[in-house]
Amino acid sequence: MKRLDYIFFTILFICLIISSKQKSIAQSTEIDKSEIICIWKNTKHNAFPDLCFYNDNFICSFRESDTHLPEIDSSYGKIIIINSENLKNWKQIKTFESNEFDFRDSKMSIMPNGTLLLLISGIKWEEGKNINQSNFVSFSKDGIEFSDPVEVKIQDEIKTKWDFLGSIVWCDSLGYATLHQRNKPRNTWSVYLLKTYDGIWFDTITQWQIKNKPSEADLKFDTKGNLMAIVRVEPGKNGKFGISEYPFENWKWYDTKTRLGGPELFQINQDTLLVGSRYYNPDIPYHIPIKGREYVGQKTALFLMNKEGTIINTLFLPSYGDCSYPAILKDKNNNLVICYYSSHEKETSLYMFITSISKLINKYFK
Repeated sequence: MKRLDYIFFTILFICLIISSKQKSIAQSTEIDKSEIICIWKNTKHNAFPDLCFYNDNFICSFRESDTHLPEIDSSYGKIIIINSENLKNWKQIKTFESNEFDFRDSKMSIMPNGTLLLLISGIKWEEGKNINQSNFVSFSKDGIEFSDPVEVKIQDEIKTKWDFLGSIVWCDSLGYATLHQRNKPRNTWSVYLLKTYDGIWFDTITQWQIKNKPSEADLKFDTKGNLMAIVRVEPGKNGKFGISEYPFENWKWYDTKTRLGGPELFQINQDTLLVGSRYYNPDIPYHIPIKGREYVGQKTALFLMNKEGTIINTLFLPSYGDCSYPAILKDKNNNLVICYYSSHEKETSLYMFITSISKLINKYFK
């Protein structure tokens, strides 16, 4: 056999092994598609959803655009707000768009005074390069009418041209937020914990000491009032789980031993957490994203994790390719409502999985 033929068949054999592993994993741990509801589908790219329950309505915010990242001839992203009384019938109630910024990630939170706060991330692009990233907030008293977005103010000592506020949680009169920064000239990434009283002005609490390139993060309070964080780390590194007691200046970090993307935290009980995230097939080595192959081997997953960052079990949601960023909400009937986006049915659309905590643990996480 010629050497080139040998190399070809060796590569083919490896690809078949990887493919069979992917199929085996999906078939044994993925929930049935019949249990998933598609809540929003059109010819656009619909992604990065968030959920909240406010004024007797479920509200979902997400980005609508032509593509995941703008191309030369594509339009900037818009933030779309839809609502529903029953999680089945959804209607569009608001659109946020800008001529200057590509509106991308959006997060909702309820302030101590009962106001709904919508956080929006915006990027300015120039010839495909991110030249400026900023953040905007809009407020609503009824979940229907929203104020015009205003740009947030970040403490001068740490403000850069590439600031991304990832999530806000509230306790008493204070809001706590994550700030992700990419220092372009030096190619260094940083993540801070910030505080706010009004959702517009943000001051520093601490900088998280996480090696490599810490990225997007999610915050949640546990049942004891401790603040928890789940953090994506690049390039292709394991995600980190952190926990801290008030005043949240000193953090203990754990290695999840799993690569994460668009992570979301939810507390199942005192000792067990649910992490929603993009799943990266560990059999496929990390590489710099190549156009057309950016999402190979990726799915949307739910991980059961303890409070030392150890992942106990994994469940896949029907998904493929460009997908993930799940939002997790507990409704008034104590059901879990999980919204995510995926491209497994060609169009990049929004999907929803509704289950009880007991069913999730006893049926799906076998």
